[in-house]
Amino acid sequence: MRTNEDFTPSAELLSFMKFNNLQTLAELLSISDEDLVKMRGFGYRILKEILELRKI
Repeated sequence: MRTNEDFTPSAELLSFMKFNNLQTLAELLSISDEDLVKMRGFGYRILKEILELRKI
């Protein structure tokens, strides 16, 4: 089973976090889906990665 420690964010996800001043993955995961889709740089690949991380 994968854990958060095994997860390596993509360069695209890291850029998204930087654009939106998010410092940690926990901070990213605390944002509601409704707010995520409104954020600059959000797209399908970001959504896919976030959903994968939420399954962990």
